[in-house]
Formats: sequence, C-alpha cells, structure tokens
Amino acid sequence: LDGVPDEQEVDEDGNEYDSYTNPDPHGDNWYFMGDGKCPLPPGECDRLNWEDESIRYEWLNGTEGNLQDPGWLGIPDEETISRGAQVRHNAYFSYVIDLGLDIDSFRVEGSERNGWWTYRIPIRDSLALDTVVVHVDPNSEDTLRPFWNEVTHVRVWFESEAGQTQNDTVEIAAWYFVQSNWQDSVLYGEESDSSTSFVVASISEEDNTFDPPPGVEPYKDPNYNVTEAQRGLLLQFDSLAVGDTCLAVKNLISADKYSGYRRLEMYVYGGDIEPAGEGKVMFLFRLGKDGDNFYEQRRLIYSGWDERNHISFDFNEATALKDAALRDRPRTKYSEIDTLSSDGTYRIRGNPNINDVKFFAAGIINVDNVGSARLTGEIWLDELRVTEVRKDVGTAARISVGGTIADLMSYNFSFQSQDAFFRGLSSATRGGSSNNLGSGKTTTRISYGGSLSFHKFLPRSWGASIPISLSHSKSIETPLLRSNSDIVLPEEVREEERSISESNSFRISESFNRKGKNPLFNLLLNRLNTSFSYGRTRRRSVTTPYAFSENQSISSKFNLGVSKPPTLPIFFWTKPLPLLKKTSGSRLGLYPSTWTLTGNYNRNLSITDDINHKRTSSLTRGFTGTMSLNYKVFDNLTTSFSYSTTRDLSDTGQVNLSLKNFRLGLETRYGQSFSASYNPNLLSFLTSSFSYKSNYRDTYSRSSQSRQSAMSRSWSVNGKFEHLKLLGGGKPGSPGRKSGRHRRGERGGDSGDKKPESGKPFYEPPLAVLRFLTGWIKPLSYSYNEGFNTTLPGMLARPEWKYRFGFVREAEVATVSEGRTASSGEDKSYQLSSGFSFLGGLSTTVQFRQKITRDLVKQGSRYKNVSTSWPDLSISIRKFRRFPLIKELINKFIDVFSPRTNYGRQTKEQYDIDGGFLRSRSVTISHSPLLSVNFKVLRSLSLSSTYTLTKSEDEKYNPTTGAFQSQTRTERKSIGVSTSYKFSAPGGISVPLFGKIRFKSTMNISVDVKKNASRSESKRAGKGWVISTDKSDFSVNTNISYTFSQQIKGGLRAGWQDSSDNFRNRNNHSRTLEGWVEIRF
Repeated sequence: LDGVPDEQEVDEDGNEYDSYTNPDPHGDNWYFMGDGKCPLPPGECDRLNWEDESIRYEWLNGTEGNLQDPGWLGIPDEETISRGAQVRHNAYFSYVIDLGLDIDSFRVEGSERNGWWTYRIPIRDSLALDTVVVHVDPNSEDTLRPFWNEVTHVRVWFESEAGQTQNDTVEIAAWYFVQSNWQDSVLYGEESDSSTSFVVASISEEDNTFDPPPGVEPYKDPNYNVTEAQRGLLLQFDSLAVGDTCLAVKNLISADKYSGYRRLEMYVYGGDIEPAGEGKVMFLFRLGKDGDNFYEQRRLIYSGWDERNHISFDFNEATALKDAALRDRPRTKYSEIDTLSSDGTYRIRGNPNINDVKFFAAGIINVDNVGSARLTGEIWLDELRVTEVRKDVGTAARISVGGTIADLMSYNFSFQSQDAFFRGLSSATRGGSSNNLGSGKTTTRISYGGSLSFHKFLPRSWGASIPISLSHSKSIETPLLRSNSDIVLPEEVREEERSISESNSFRISESFNRKGKNPLFNLLLNRLNTSFSYGRTRRRSVTTPYAFSENQSISSKFNLGVSKPPTLPIFFWTKPLPLLKKTSGSRLGLYPSTWTLTGNYNRNLSITDDINHKRTSSLTRGFTGTMSLNYKVFDNLTTSFSYSTTRDLSDTGQVNLSLKNFRLGLETRYGQSFSASYNPNLLSFLTSSFSYKSNYRDTYSRSSQSRQSAMSRSWSVNGKFEHLKLLGGGKPGSPGRKSGRHRRGERGGDSGDKKPESGKPFYEPPLAVLRFLTGWIKPLSYSYNEGFNTTLPGMLARPEWKYRFGFVREAEVATVSEGRTASSGEDKSYQLSSGFSFLGGLSTTVQFRQKITRDLVKQGSRYKNVSTSWPDLSISIRKFRRFPLIKELINKFIDVFSPRTNYGRQTKEQYDIDGGFLRSRSVTISHSPLLSVNFKVLRSLSLSSTYTLTKSEDEKYNPTTGAFQSQTRTERKSIGVSTSYKFSAPGGISVPLFGKIRFKSTMNISVDVKKNASRSESKRAGKGWVISTDKSDFSVNTNISYTFSQQIKGGLRAGWQDSSDNFRNRNNHSRTLEGWVEIRF
C-alpha cells in the first residue's frame, strides 16, 4: 500500500524496479485469472495454471491494477474504501481468533460439517475485543479514535508463531455481518441526562443466545431436509431512565396489506430486568405508514414468555378506535389525532391504514413512576405474524334477458348483484392481496335497452337502414370500508357513503342504397350517411356529492365518387408512330375514382361538486373533418391524397359561418398524406415500379402559440429482370415455337431471306442455347428506397405546400424557441434477390439487403447505422418434375421428409458521425433452420423436426474516443421435435322412442420436445476470454384434447421443464399437470 507505481518502487533490499528481475518491488499488484497487473516477468503470467489453488488467490489482496476487481466497482488503484484521499493512520477495533485451539470462545459448538466450522464474533460486546487501536499524530499529539458509525472497511490478516516455517492453508467460504434490519434509537425526555443506551441485535439457537417460545417448532426445508435454526430479535437496554423511550424501527420497501386478516400477533420475552423491574417496563409495538401515522399496542412486561407479554393486535378494535377519533375532527385536522383507548392498550396517531403498512416500531418505556429507578435488561421478540384469515362468505347473482320481435325490434335487460366479500375464481386471496376482502363494496347494477328498425316502415326498394337505439343503466355501490381508509363502516353509515351512477343514451343513424335513376337518391341520399348520439350521466359519491356529464355527437359522411370515372384517350395520335405506339391506348382519368368527405361534431358538458361543495364545470365543442381521394391519372399512374383537421369550437368568438369571413374555431391538429405510383412496363423482360409517399402532421401548442410539425417522405423503385424473356422464351407465338398455321402472305417457294424452312429467325439457335444454359436461374428482383424525416417545433405559421408534400427539405417559416429541439434524418435501402431451380424440385433463393440510416440534425451525438445482410440463402426441396432414372423414388422420399434449410449473415455497424469513429459492430450468422424435415408417417400422424444454430459476435468501442472496449461471442442452439395425431370415430346411444342418436367424437394428441442451449463469452481490451453465459433448457409438453360432442369437451396438459445455468450453478425444475372439462347446456 505504497501509493506509487511499480516503476518508482524499491524493495526492502534497495533493489529498483526491473521488468524481468524485479517486476513488483513492493508486492502490491492485483492479478487474478488474466485480469490486473502481472507481478511476474513478461510472459510468465500467460503460463499460469489457474486450476492450481495454491496460486489462484496469490495476488488477490493487491491494489495496483485492480480495475477489474469487482470489489472496487471499476475504480482503479484504490486503497481507501471511503473513496477519499489516501489514509496512512490506523484507528480500529481488533479481534483475535486462535485457529490453533480446539476450543475458542468465538467458535460455534456443533457447527462442524466436513471439517468446516462457524465462528461468530459479537462485535458490540466489549469483552470480545482484543484491543482498540488509537492513532496519535506525532506532530500535534491529536488522537483519532474509531467509532462504530464511522467504520468503512474490514481488514483480515493472519499471523503465525515466531520461527514457524511450514506453509499452511486456511479456507474461508464466506464472512458477513449478521444483524437485523431494525434501526435502534433513543428518544430522550426533556429532563434526561442522555445516559440511556439501547442496542438491537439478532439472536439465535446456533450461538446459545436464544430459547424459542414453548410450542414453536423450527422450520424444516422439505427440499434439502435441513432444519433451520430459530432466531429472534434482541432489544437490550441499559440505564433506561423515566421519560426516555428506546425505539427499534423497520421501514418496508413496499406497502403490506392486512385487511384479509383479523389479528397481528407476536411472542414477547421478558429477560432479567434490574433492579426488580417486572411490571415496570412497558413494551409498545407500532405499525403504520410512518412515524406520524401508526397504530400502537402496549403491554407491561413480565419475566419469560409470559402470556401477558403477548402482542395480539385486533384490527377491528383498532380501526373502530380510529373511526371514533376521526368523527370528532374535520378532515383537515386528521394529522392532529393522538388518542388512547379507555384501557390504555391501543393508541392511534395520525391517520394510519392497515392496507398501507410501511413502518414497524418496537419500543421500551420505563414506567416506574414511584421509585424512578434506572432499569437495565433485555426483551426478545419472536414470530411476528398475521392470523385469523377472514373467511367471510360472498354471494353474487346475475340475470340477463334478451330477445327480438321479428326483425322489427330487439330488447335486453340485465341485473347483477355482488356483495363486498365475493371473490372470483381467478382473484388472488393471499393476505397481501388487494382482493382479500373481495371487492370491498356491495354492487348492484341494472340496465335495459332496446332498438327499433325504423326503416322497416319504408319501401324496401329504398335500401334504407335507420336503426334507433335507447339504453339506460344504473349502478349502486355500497362500501364496506370508509373511502380511502381501513375502517369497517356501520350499517347505517354505509348508506350515507354509497355511490350512485345513472346513465341514459340515444342513437340514430341513416343510410340509403336505392337502385335506379332517381336524382334525389343518386345525388344525395345514397351518398350521405349520418348518425346522431346523445348520452347523459349523473353520479354521486361521498367525495363527489354531485357530478353531471352530457355528450352530443353528430357524424356525417358524403361520397363524391362515381362508379365509372370518365376518361379521355389523349394519345390516340401516337398509334401510327413506331416508338410511341404503346402509348396510344392510354386514357387520361378526368375524375377521382373514390372521393369521400367526413365530419364529426362533439359537444361535452361536465359539472362536478367536490367534497367541500366547490363546483367546477367545463364545456367543450370540437369538430374533426377528413377528406380522402384516389385518382387514377392513367392505368399505370395512380395517386392518393388524404387530409384531416381537428378544431376547437369552444370559444364562440372564433367561430364565424358567414361566407364572407368564414372561420371554424382554432385548429389544433392538421395532417395530410400523399402517395403516387407509376408502372411504365415499357419492356416485357424488365418490369419496374416507381412510388412516392409523403406525410405531414402538425399540432398546436397553446402555451407558445406555435406548431410542432413532423414531415416524412420516401421514394422507391423496384422491379424484376427476366432474362428468359429477353432471350425469347416464355412468350406465346414467339420465334422458336411450333405452329401449325402458315403466316399470312407466306409462300412455299424460296423467298430469298435468311430464314430456315421452319420459319425461325437465324438468331434463334444461339438464343435457344442460352435459354438452355441459363434456364435454371431465377429472375433477378431489385429494389431501392430512399427516405427523409424531420421534426420542427415552434413554427409560427404552417409551411407552404411544397414542404408539406415533401418536395423540399426546408420549411422556411419563422420559429420561436421551445423546450423541444428540431431533428432530421435520412435512410437508404437496397435489395437484390435471385436464385436457381434445378430439375423442377431443388429451389434456392439468394438475397442481398442493405439499409443505411443517418442523423442529420439531432441533439447530442449524431450516428450512422449500416445493416447488411449477405448472403441470405434458403434451400428447399420439392417433388422433382424431371430426374433421370430415379425420379419416382426421390419424390417418394421428398413427399415424406420435405427438407429445407436457411443460411443468413447480417452485419450491423454504428458510426459516430461527429467523432468519425466506429461505436459498435455485430455480426450474426443464422441457420434458421439449419435443417428442417417434416415426416408424414400416416394420414393422421405427422412428425416434424427442426434444428437451428445462431452465432453472433458483438464489438463495443469507447463512445468518446472510439477505442476498443469489449467483444462478446454468443452461440445459440435449438433442436425441436413435434408430433401430432388425430383420429375420430362416429358413435351414438340408443334412446327409447327417439332411436339411436349419433354423434362424432374426436381426439387430438400433440407432443412437443425442445432442447435449447446458449453460451456467451466476452473479453475486454488486452484481456482474455471469460465465460459470461452458459444456459440450457429442456422441455416436453403434451396436450391431449377430446371432443365427445359439441356440448362436452375435455383435455389434459402435461409439461416437463429442466433449466440449467452452468455459469451460476443454478438448476430449475418445473412439472405441470392440468386437466379441464367443458360442458355446455
């Protein structure tokens, strides 16, 4: 512990550092399994055998180079656990264990197992101390003493007798502090001299410091057949003066709920209390939310496990006492509550709740008001528990009736009642669950409604649909507990705190679809769909004496489209022109193929009175409109456009419906999208498709009176190159195809041209050879996509149409400063795919894919991500259309097994654009599956098997400098086998008078077996590989289902799973068995 590096060290003999002869002069280097700073000459550490236990921990206590030491959390070359400056003085408590003695005061008798012993040091016992070392400053003679509340670390060392030269080994499995998580404190009285002391500690049978209460049996672990030692909590007090309170406090991380129990109990032991303190010490136990909101029970303490010491906390009695205290005070004065029961055993402070327990406290008070003697002694606590689980019987009922009157009317009625203690089958009923009292309220719901098909009164030829519906519902909830409390309400009070909700609704809609030439229907009614709805709700509860809400909604949709849009042949004049001949058939669309307008108006009114009868109300009006159209410019050029707007009409001053100064409220949302696609198909062997898409949205911010927009656009081209068509194949009537007809004007004599007698052109033979040589190659598919996206906050105006359609990147509008920042990015992607087909059965597909994304504007670092997949290969085998000699045999094999395999390699890289370096790289090689086969054993029996293998390698680089940091290699394997079998059999039973009733039963059996394994290893810069994950999993799942008839079904499910984590030496085993029966009647 010298504070200097090896290069500046000098050993005890005065020899300086030398990398070969003296690499660690002070012997303070840390080195473990390849990590740290090697204390040996160059190359020697690489040859160490870490399986040799004699050297494994040789340099583990060093500090120089201990960056990878888990105990230092990545802080290198650290000596002081206090994380401060280097400390060179000594001030500590010292204890000595003599391992050479067969009997030692710290060794726990009876703890020996296979040569291992347990030693227990009572660190707070002054008699156990060997010495207390006090530091004295040689210059100022100031002293520094150790204190228990300032202990920062523990140092352990071994000493031997003088002259001993024989090596010895001591193995230590673990050392740790054994203590309770209760914090001790003393609350001194006004006249106290602060001399009372109090200590909380854990006591156990193991060290003979604890005797359990009579009749309390120790816990025996059924898995390992080990009986655990019984332990208790020690409260030790010394010189406890009248007016002082010793308090042990425990705070919980999450709240406990105890409403599912009647009592909380605990054994209390009164130790020897001097002088003659029996009945003069009061023990108190508190539970609640915190130190200002708790329930408390008090007991006078007597010797031993006296029944009078026993804590038996009755939740009903305590909550009743709290209820009486709350009734005497207004809600704003609840924090001032501090009351005792008439017999002085219960105390309530603040507003605690047994369903929100986060705080326990155990205290001791000297109640010797006569002699005022200071008391010394101890109290033991054991078996804190909740008892008397509530077993209240819950009931529930439900009635539902519905029906129709021809096709004119329908009606429904339902009634449901459920008391406060009813629990559903799926509800948890553990003590800590919120459902342990059921719902905690009695609920009654009634609803009825009906509908009328008004269009039945109109002529059928109109194709009308005008449904009218009405509904009414009422719900009454009567609480068992006071609102937001744990107080069980008396019967007469429950009616006062019940909640009532009543709702009514009405809805009507219309649509027509009349055939014919009636202009009223064709131009208006058939195109218009309208609906109106109205709803009203009244509510009342203890916290909300009055609440009213009303909603009105009108929606309408109008279709401006036509069934056959008119077109115009504007290129008819190109028919005689050879190069433009194909365009002569193109027709220009004169009207959108679809065009719809929608509008929705909403009005919402809300009025609410709070518990202090303060009324709040709100009235909102809103309108949402949309437009959507599709326009086919030509057969190969189509476009679409949609538009939406949301407007706030609450301020009537912003609404003006006059044509001269039309204004429709405040626009809060706006959106539009546009797309176009073009398929020229000029060449039969080269297909291509071009597309363009844009999307724009903005929202209005009332606080900054500005808009935040988001715009994205993309364009792409994709198509296919079919080389066989280029070579003259795949076209009916193309050269080279046989035809039984003579072409018109063809003569039998020599025409003098270069065509052979068959009529084939002179270049057909070489083309046929090329088709034969390349016929096994699949067409080449290609695609390219380019995108751009941006967000811009704080806009004072909406950008022009060019920006909204994505034709320009800059909005060119004024902006104001907002908390959000602008951002933008772009991306590009490429894809090529092809393959081959051999003999009509072996099919292979190969793909290349790459995607590049780049941040253009961003808060913080900008990144570029590149993802490349090459090759992406899949192979499948189907029945061969051609295969010399053994085609039938091969096809039978393929029909049974159907094998296939896939191979893929993907590389992902991320670059820091501003820093100009690589941040991460990953390479994944996937065989998914490496092999997959399907067996068709019988018509009803099939078997499939799949084996997958994935290997990945990840590299991480320093996000600031780009220097290499770590590398991880992972391998995952999975093999699965599944089988299924299905059979059915007709049957029946004979019934008198009815004869034999037939039915069909079906059974399905499936078995899935899977084995998974994963292994990862990683290394840091300049270090070796270390295993980080080594897991495996084996599972078998069986499912059997049987259908006796449509009314009777059943099944059985069984599962077996074994999981192993070899890295952490953990094994998990799971066995499940589930049966089910469904009977419908």
